[in-house]
Amino acid sequence: MKDKVAIVTGGSTGIGKAVVKEFVSKGVKVVFCGRRLEEGKKLESEIRAEGGDVYFVVCDVTSGEQVKR
Repeated sequence: MKDKVAIVTGGSTGIGKAVVKEFVSKGVKVVFCGRRLEEGKKLESEIRAEGGDVYFVVCDVTSGEQVKR
């Protein structure tokens, strides 16, 4: 799965967080979003410190306005 990019919603906690970690462990670049800024930034920092390629966006996907930006 190298050279692939995954987008994960709800990635800052729970199952979404596990999905983010699994993709990163397979060499996938991951963009993930979640409503919880603190948790998302913490996970992003942890994964980057381990050499993973991730980018976090704070976003509530149930809000059309947030998704548009």
